[in-house]
Amino acid sequence: MLSAGVALLAGCSSASGGVVSGTVHAYGGPASTNGRSYYSGQPVPGQEVIVEDEHRVRTTVTSDAMGHYSVSLPPGTYTLMCGTMPKFTITAGQTVKVDCDLQIP
Repeated sequence: MLSAGVALLAGCSSASGGVVSGTVHAYGGPASTNGRSYYSGQPVPGQEVIVEDEHRVRTTVTSDAMGHYSVSLPPGTYTLMCGTMPKFTITAGQTVKVDCDLQIP
């Protein structure tokens, strides 16, 4: 897993923008002794989460000990560069929940 510091956008506050938050989950991995995948949705602490805007400007945060992440963003359309890379839109004063489902080979 990767770790990184928090990169905050200058001048962004929850009053002028919104928040995206969610949990990083792991799925897959090598089979355990019972034949099931090792990871079945466990939270992933310390995972780098990258959010990219439509101009390819990236904001990076790290999931906490419970696998949660949260970042304030100005209004706009973004892609969560994690898992299936879902797109989402932030409007002023809004909180959007977007989880990251990592597939572990």
